[in-house]
Amino acid sequence: MGRPSRLDRQAGRHALVDGIPFRLPVHSEQTPALMAAFPINADKARALLPGNEIHPFRLWNRGLLVGRA
Repeated sequence: MGRPSRLDRQAGRHALVDGIPFRLPVHSEQTPALMAAFPINADKARALLPGNEIHPFRLWNRGLLVGRA
């Protein structure tokens, strides 16, 4: 997988998050945790989940899969 072109567009820019300045793109090679979110089909995800205790998270009529490494 190649490098996303958005990283090249962000190079040299800055973001201010909760008063903390970050130089873009933010690199995560040295971080103890990395999170990502992906849009999914909530109905298909529901069909894969056992029982009735767990439900897919819905956002704007789509499902959202969140994972951490």
